[in-house]
Amino acid sequence: PVEVRTADELQSNITAGNSVKLMADINITSTLEIARSLTLDLNGYVLKMGGTGRVIHITSSAEVEIKDGESNRARTGEYAALPAGGVITGGKADKGGGILLDGGCTLKLTGGCITDCHATDTGGGGVVLNGDTAILYMSGTARIENCTAGKMWGAAIFNSGTMYADGGTVDGTVNNQGTIKRSEGTADMDMTVFNKAVYNRAGKSIEAGIYKGTVENRGSITGGTFYGGVTDDGGT
Repeated sequence: PVEVRTADELQSNITAGNSVKLMADINITSTLEIARSLTLDLNGYVLKMGGTGRVIHITSSAEVEIKDGESNRARTGEYAALPAGGVITGGKADKGGGILLDGGCTLKLTGGCITDCHATDTGGGGVVLNGDTAILYMSGTARIENCTAGKMWGAAIFNSGTMYADGGTVDGTVNNQGTIKRSEGTADMDMTVFNKAVYNRAGKSIEAGIYKGTVENRGSITGGTFYGGVTDDGGT
């Protein structure tokens, strides 16, 4: 990957389709548009939206991996209050304040923390899977936390595609209007932990995951481990 230290270096290399590795905290003032397949290594640093809009928008059938090569890097200075390791923060949009993933695109979120991102309207303060062909693989040490949303719940995730719950932690409400499942061959211990309420909408499905909060089910549940109450509201 290309080592980048400034917002201009980051965007120009991503536009060129180059995988990138952060070598410093980077404050961007416009949305990072990713239209080509690549890897973004947060490398323990902060990627912050300092202007208006979401942090990342993935388009054009791109397959993107976001990882964190230095997950224990300590915070100092103005970012001291943020979690250790790589962080995506500061986004605000009508939907997908952190990351908006368009239909036909794939995001592999294997590390880093999406925090303090906000959706003002339809949900997904952290991540939005926008369209039934959008795919999210969540695994490893990836975390979504402290994000908010306006209408239709989904402070952390609004899913209208397919989420593979292969690990990591979601600390915020989830609005599932698609499918939550696991990859074939995933070990039993490697499933995403959902700590807050999950809303499974009519005709949609939960097939895997560890649910510590409540689940409102209007669709179908065929798998998963549930520690909170499950309310069946016309689902199966």
